[in-house]
Amino acid sequence: MSCLMEALQDKRVRLQPECKKRLQDRIDMWGYAAKVAPAEGFSDLAVQVMTSPSKNYILLTVALSMCVLFLVGLLCGRITKHVTRELKDR
Repeated sequence: MSCLMEALQDKRVRLQPECKKRLQDRIDMWGYAAKVAPAEGFSDLAVQVMTSPSKNYILLTVALSMCVLFLVGLLCGRITKHVTRELKDR
C-alpha cells in the first residue's frame, strides 16, 4: 500500500484516471478508519453512541431488548418445579 501511495504522489508515474480515483478513495477510507477506531471500553462506546446520527434507534433497540428480557423473566421465571421450604431446610 505504501508503494501505491508513493506512486500516487510521484508526478513521474502515470496512473489511469479510474485507478487514481480508486486509490485516492482507498486512502481516504484508510484515514477515516484510523479516526473511527473501535471502542475500547464502555465510556468510548457511550460516546460513539451519543455522537451517532442514529442514536435514537440504538437506544430504542437497547431499551426494547431490556423490556422484552424483563417480561420474559417475569412471565417465565418459574419454569422449574417449586421446591417446598421443608426440602430446602434439610
